Amino acid sequence: MKKILVAMDNSVLVEQLKKSGKYIVYDYDIDVKENVIEYLQKHDTDVLITKDTLEGNMTANEYVKKIREVNTSIKIIFCTNELDEVYRGFLFANNIFNIIEGNEFKFIDILSMIDSKENVVLLKDVKRIETKGVDNTINVLTKQKICVFGTSGAGKSYVASILALITSKKLKLNTLLIDMDIQNAATDIYNNLSHSGNNLEYVMEEIDRGSFNSTILQDLVSKENKNGKLSFITNNMGIYECQNKLSKEYYEKLYDETQNKYDLLILDMPNAPFLDVVPFSLTKADKIFFVLNPNFISLRQSIKYLDLITNIWKIPKENIYLIINKIKKESLDTRQITSLLRDYPICMKLLEDEKVEAVINGMKELNLSLVDKEDNISNILNILVDKKRIEERKTKIG
Repeated sequence: MKKILVAMDNSVLVEQLKKSGKYIVYDYDIDVKENVIEYLQKHDTDVLITKDTLEGNMTANEYVKKIREVNTSIKIIFCTNELDEVYRGFLFANNIFNIIEGNEFKFIDILSMIDSKENVVLLKDVKRIETKGVDNTINVLTKQKICVFGTSGAGKSYVASILALITSKKLKLNTLLIDMDIQNAATDIYNNLSHSGNNLEYVMEEIDRGSFNSTILQDLVSKENKNGKLSFITNNMGIYECQNKLSKEYYEKLYDETQNKYDLLILDMPNAPFLDVVPFSLTKADKIFFVLNPNFISLRQSIKYLDLITNIWKIPKENIYLIINKIKKESLDTRQITSLLRDYPICMKLLEDEKVEAVINGMKELNLSLVDKEDNISNILNILVDKKRIEERKTKIG
């Protein structure tokens, strides 16, 4: 039987390969490049299934070369988000001929590549592969950017932090929450990051020096102590600095570098639509989660903002999902909101958190007990979820 090592930061794939009964599969999915190399140095392995965006200090090219130094004959099934002619030539030169490009693939493709003597390169399709069974599709490289935007006082930073909790702890995605709310930054407060510093300003300084890269990025992000899948770029910049220093050049370099490193970027936006960070970010987002409160003031503003987003900025309506926050007994009924915003699905609802002051003041932590329809997030992001493991984790998430 072939000995297989999975280094994809994707435990679902490990379980699926084990269930096939055809191979000897290492029990754990390795998620750091250096650890992959260390394992290969110590263990005889026939097939390595890996991707070029694992954590670690090596570049993708250095990672490939190091694997080949350690084991010249191992079969490598290699996943990458982008495969141009230069990169393909590099992989071929290092005897990597089984390559998958894109965000997802069929499980049967992996089985075929393991056993086939042919060389197979699967290029990504612009359309999502539809499958009937959970076992048919494994999401490997999500690489999505979502923006959290909405009306004044709707609780965008609170919702952004809740979403980060869901995607990192429940969906097991390497998530980076970036506080781009240059008016009223609060990510560090909601997540009790008392020693996080002003990461966004440090990023700007490194970009000005021309030294901003993935290594610098890892030095600057703040980590969630109890959750290794969640990182933050916090922000406490002054209004003057935001007005006179931040520009599209900084946003673009920050987003490009972070998206290379993380599965999912969550961008917490300010509520002022004409600050340049808002249209720049929303037009580049894969999904927009629009936060509103269930009252007529928030609803009126929502109609105006959504009209601007779709008719002026030309963002497709199908990319926008509503999140209703601060629901209480006297709130508008969901049907009333739907009747006025019928073009936008409600993907999640949150009850008003009576303990939010305790969270803000560092006496409690965020939890998911007040969230309704949280499972919708996996469907919106097209993430395959192990339902059994979700049920097992439900009591631990809060």
